[in-house]
Amino acid sequence: MIDTNMYLRSATPPDEGKIHQLFCVPEVFEYLTDGEPPPPSITSVWIDGAAADRAKYGGGLWVLVDDADQSVGGVVRLAGDDNGELELIYLLHPSLWGLGLATRMAHTVMTRGLCSGGGIDHLGRR
Repeated sequence: MIDTNMYLRSATPPDEGKIHQLFCVPEVFEYLTDGEPPPPSITSVWIDGAAADRAKYGGGLWVLVDDADQSVGGVVRLAGDDNGELELIYLLHPSLWGLGLATRMAHTVMTRGLCSGGGIDHLGRR
């Protein structure tokens, strides 16, 4: 069980180091890359890409922050493609798996996207 409050907020460049720490957890990078720890540059690519997605599609990158120590326990991203479609991507620290946080993060971000007038007008699945 979680002993602290956690909240979701937009990622910013100062979050880069904490996000990269999450990316380097073996159980996380298994889903992120080809089984190798990602280079630090991947984090700045995500942050920069999220800013472009926010401006163009209403997407973005959000971090799940522990209120007690400001650590990053997860990220969720709505990433756009050249067809104007958004892909939902989430990563969560293994210590937080099984608590329903990934579902809640996805729900929050999709609701924000649909209600903010950011250009998202429907949801689909593949």
